Amino acid sequence: NSITITVNDPIVVTSSSEISQQVCLGSSFNPLTISVTGGGISYQWYSNTTSSTIGATMIAGAQTATYTPDATSVGTTFYYCIVSNECSSSVQGPISGAMIVNESVVLDESIDQTQTVCLGESLGLINVSVSTGSVVSYQWYSNTVNDNTSGVVITGETASTYLPDATIEGDMFYYCEVTGQCGSPIITETIQVTVNSLPSAPTLDVNYVVCNDPLPAYVNVDYNQTLNWYSDLGQTISLGLDSIPTNSATTTYYVSQTINGCEGDVTAVEIEISDCLLDVPTAFTPDGDNVNDTWQLVDLDTYYPENVVTIYSRWGELLYTSPKGEYEQYPWDGKFKSEILPVGSYYYFIEYNDGSGKKINGVVTIILN
Repeated sequence: NSITITVNDPIVVTSSSEISQQVCLGSSFNPLTISVTGGGISYQWYSNTTSSTIGATMIAGAQTATYTPDATSVGTTFYYCIVSNECSSSVQGPISGAMIVNESVVLDESIDQTQTVCLGESLGLINVSVSTGSVVSYQWYSNTVNDNTSGVVITGETASTYLPDATIEGDMFYYCEVTGQCGSPIITETIQVTVNSLPSAPTLDVNYVVCNDPLPAYVNVDYNQTLNWYSDLGQTISLGLDSIPTNSATTTYYVSQTINGCEGDVTAVEIEISDCLLDVPTAFTPDGDNVNDTWQLVDLDTYYPENVVTIYSRWGELLYTSPKGEYEQYPWDGKFKSEILPVGSYYYFIEYNDGSGKKINGVVTIILN
């Protein structure tokens, strides 16, 4: 009878894939290979989350000299292969380098980071929040218009946070370019930062007259912005906004204005308490000699800035009505429909419109020389 005798060489590993690889989730690794000498070889590949054989997991079906690592889940994995035949106990090949699967960066832009401050106040940090993926680099940009394509690189600002410049007045728009380990760079939406200028001191008369007959409860200066009243130049003692309680004596106040939520410098304003005794002439001479040609009511607009003056004929016909608070600028010149009225007596009504309901009336006479 014949007998077949097979003589196998012992296993010797001649080469193995050990170079680390990085791919994006869903891509493919280059295959790992192991080369050995010897006959009757069998292969079994293993995986592990660390560069060790301790705790490794056998990969079912991975029983050839070539194995392609899995790239369907994010993370880092190490691989090695054990080869064996009838002449040798199992021989372990080298552990591969890290096989890294990276995920594309996804930004979390759900938080509104818009900021508005006044010049001189501090701004807060704006930031990029990443919900998934690994970031390689950040780069911040600024722009004077609201778009994230034409901005200017902010040199040195390569962190996930940025502190805007609080000295740049007006609207600025910021955005960040985020580069991840996978995919193309991602550009964030713009973040608007507004630094409002401080308003100038309000343009007010330095002296206001308040009549004490009767003395009103509040002083209210007509102005198109919010007025802040203070009793001191240092603006430490606030008296109120827009209107303040009337003092019983002439007092100097310090008034600032607020625009877009920002308060500026102060103007010193004297509130004069006066008896407001009007000198109402009983006659005038509108004869064109430039002397006493109009009916002068001196200080009427100063004392009663909301006043209205009306003139009537003896038969009740309305001859003249002054613009509110502007009588001294447009005084009655004795005319009606551009014609000088005849010599005679006319009836006047002066309404103060100061909230007191007070008004005076009487007779004024036109005299022609």
